[in-house]
Amino acid sequence: MKRLFSSLYWRISAIFLVLLLGFGLTQLWLSVQSARNFVQESDQKLNRHLAAEMARAFRGFLQPALDREGLARAVREMMVFNPRLEIYLLDEGGRVIADFSKGATGTRALVGMEPIHKLLAKGKPVPLPLRGDDPRHEGRQKPFSVAPVRFGDRPGYLYVILNGEQYESISAMVEESYIIRSSLATLLASFLLIGVAGLLVFFLLTKRLRAIIAVVGQFEQGNYGGRVPETTGDEIGQLGKAFNQMAGRIEANLEQMQKTDSLRRELVANVSHDLRSPLSSIQGHLETILMKEEGMPAAQRRRFLEIIFNNVTRLGRLVGELFELSKLDAKQIQPNKERFSLSELVQDVVLKFQPVAKKRRIRLQTAFSKNLAFVNGDIGMIERVLSNLIENALQHTQGEVTVKLEPNGHSILVEVSDTGSGIPEEDLPHIFDRFYRVDKSRSRASGGAGLGLAIARRILETHDSDISVRSDADSGTTFYFALASSDPPPPRKTPR
Repeated sequence: MKRLFSSLYWRISAIFLVLLLGFGLTQLWLSVQSARNFVQESDQKLNRHLAAEMARAFRGFLQPALDREGLARAVREMMVFNPRLEIYLLDEGGRVIADFSKGATGTRALVGMEPIHKLLAKGKPVPLPLRGDDPRHEGRQKPFSVAPVRFGDRPGYLYVILNGEQYESISAMVEESYIIRSSLATLLASFLLIGVAGLLVFFLLTKRLRAIIAVVGQFEQGNYGGRVPETTGDEIGQLGKAFNQMAGRIEANLEQMQKTDSLRRELVANVSHDLRSPLSSIQGHLETILMKEEGMPAAQRRRFLEIIFNNVTRLGRLVGELFELSKLDAKQIQPNKERFSLSELVQDVVLKFQPVAKKRRIRLQTAFSKNLAFVNGDIGMIERVLSNLIENALQHTQGEVTVKLEPNGHSILVEVSDTGSGIPEEDLPHIFDRFYRVDKSRSRASGGAGLGLAIARRILETHDSDISVRSDADSGTTFYFALASSDPPPPRKTPR
């Protein structure tokens, strides 16, 4: 039961029914009061001059002196035909001089004069019903009729209560029979009709909320693919849309976290492998040198030391690349951009690799367009990108490596291509991943750790650029990227 009434639907329904009941009871009370006021207003309008007519009929009992017994007898005879009246004789201050009502007991001594003056006032109309003090009930007021009279030599008033105590009980019975019962029946019918309609409307409105709750419950249980139907643009529809957007972001973040965790495990495995191999080699050769320190030939000692040196160099390079890549990922390295000639930088980098190319019998060449614009960028970082791409190309070809520059709109396009065996199509989406190598059987000592392309991509991202690749089997591979030009574009020629 507690869980039932904790539901939003039942809470809204309960509040609605309470408000509906309160409105119905208020309407019933207002209806009864309006009916009572209407009856009293009509009665007072019809009998407003009744006291004046009675005063003319009772004049013989008032003049020349007040005849109480005769007046009482005449009043009783009149009340036989109209028992709802209560007749009083007041002095000019409102004090009750005589009470001719039937069964008079406990009559109050003084009647307020303000309503009497208002009803007798001439000129400005008085809104009816106008109620005066009921002499038989302290604090109660009723419609009345009044007329000024003189009994003996004293002025006073004939004060008539139109709806006496006996009539009031009969009136209450009539009101209960015709007004309250009919109003109550109307109220109950309206309550049932509007209540059922309201409960149905609330059920339909909360149906979508229940659908959202069901999807949220599934989401809580680990089903992250559930979504709320977006059918309307109202507040509930906006709530469903917001939940769908939130669920989409959470699902994307979870996938990214899973991918990151997978990359982390792969990174740890690759780093462990790349560190373990050279460290094992260094340890093994150092142990050999220490064990055969006295009897080892000088040539063998030198060869072992060269192997140790190469492994230490490779370790230092690997650690440096990892450190550089981590700083690029954390955006701790920001480019110091300046305006420079990209063709001159490419020429310098190519000259640096010419000895390696000649040793491997590879033709390393450049192809520049004329009048190339300057570019904006960090010279050191762009040099690192070119060095990584050229070094990678030299390691995977036995023919030619070409560095090409050409204008491309408001930028300079850089292409580094080789004539090697190309990259398999299934490997192309992964070649920029750290530690990824196309030839899994190739020695890391000769092929590198697989971080060069990842570093190149991160550097270019800091320059608002990206690197792409195209490769065909048996026709070589081309890496290309663009750098924004710093020179204004040439004026557009208009036809004459």
